[in-house]
Amino acid sequence: MDKDEVASGIERCARSLHLLVTELSAAGRMDHEKAMRLALIGSDLFLYAWQVRKAQ
Repeated sequence: MDKDEVASGIERCARSLHLLVTELSAAGRMDHEKAMRLALIGSDLFLYAWQVRKAQ
């Protein structure tokens, strides 16, 4: 598995997390604080994927 495949997998996880948080928040099943924490985790995942792609 090369670094682009790893980065793509990380990005898929981040997108899935974002969709889940969006759906749960829209349905009123997740409070704002938890949604924001999970959104930050998703942002960290996208940053990590970028770092994996840029790694030597």
